[in-house]
Amino acid sequence: MGPTLLLGAPTRLAIGTGLFQVIFTGGLGAFLYARSGHVDLVMAVIMLAAASVGSRLGVAATRVVTPGRIRLLFSFTLLGGTLAVALKQIAEGRPGLGYLTVVSEVVILASAGSICLVLVAASLGKGSQPPH
Repeated sequence: MGPTLLLGAPTRLAIGTGLFQVIFTGGLGAFLYARSGHVDLVMAVIMLAAASVGSRLGVAATRVVTPGRIRLLFSFTLLGGTLAVALKQIAEGRPGLGYLTVVSEVVILASAGSICLVLVAASLGKGSQPPH
């Protein structure tokens, strides 16, 4: 959300631009991993299908959620992801702390699930009306 805060770009424009940029960085990363034989094609197809559905849902969500709430939810996503990665890093190589790996998975699933619930609630509450 740097363009939104630093440059004053509208939230929806920053989201669209960021998603467009991911096409190139993700494509290059996938290409390099594929060249080295580190791509599971079945998993890649599953992830592509999930990303396609998720992007459509994200577009629909921006129609019913205000830009301020989008920024708040995005911040919550970053916080949940950061906490999950930190917990997993702490657990690595420490046999007594292996449970933190499970805790990190719960954190990421709980943060993603709660965001989905907020978006569903906003969609049900506003119907197809554009945000104010």
